[in-house]
Amino acid sequence: MQTPEQAAAEVVFMARQHRYIQKELGGLLILAPVELPGRTLSILDVGCGDGLVLSELHAQVGAESNLVGLDINPAALAQGETTYGKKGIKLLQHDMNDPLPENLQNSFDLVHVRYSLYGAGRSGVEQVIKNLASALKPGGWLQVQEIDVQAGHSDHGEALTEYIGLFTTLIEKMGNDAKFVLKLKPAFEGAGLIDVKVSQYDAKFGKDAIDADESIEIFTHSIPLMVGYLKQLGVAKADSSLHERLKAELAVKGATFPRYVVMGRKA
Repeated sequence: MQTPEQAAAEVVFMARQHRYIQKELGGLLILAPVELPGRTLSILDVGCGDGLVLSELHAQVGAESNLVGLDINPAALAQGETTYGKKGIKLLQHDMNDPLPENLQNSFDLVHVRYSLYGAGRSGVEQVIKNLASALKPGGWLQVQEIDVQAGHSDHGEALTEYIGLFTTLIEKMGNDAKFVLKLKPAFEGAGLIDVKVSQYDAKFGKDAIDADESIEIFTHSIPLMVGYLKQLGVAKADSSLHERLKAELAVKGATFPRYVVMGRKA
């Protein structure tokens, strides 16, 4: 569980990361074929943090829409209640590894998840996708966006390989498979979703990124967050020079990872 300090740091990180992803994707937030402007919709954001994504969707959909966010971390949710609660966005504590409460099942036109399934270790990606799919109304869409961070690419230098090792250790200590992203499409199909589609986009950092300096700051900002979690899990390992070495390496070599957006519809 995050400390209040970790939660505050992660909210800042997620906001920065969100703005940069939006820049990379040309401002697109929802890629699933769900018409948003002015419509009264029920939308669930899982791994919502403080509710930033829902806040942006609130400005696009009809005033009577039902917007609900789930996150495991009460500190991030409390911060979101202060920031976005007046907009009528509901923020609830829930672990995606557990089945959804009955009142949230068969209820949503859209379920959105981004960069959160690394936390699916306790029950497995396949079960988590089933949990998420249970929230959908017939015809509703599930959209999941994740980056596949893998070592061994030809353009990965020493510092980046070290970073990926930390990330892999964290994922595995949380009980997940570091290559969980590759399980998403079959997990969608196994959950009974139809019209499953996988889109791939390059996530670039440093050299060749649309904003090299900002991308490097976002990427390296995650190091102290990861190290904090690893220490909580009893794995206190990280070279204190990694932050500066990685910044320098990304500026010269850059890094590119595949970003996957997986979507599927409930029949």
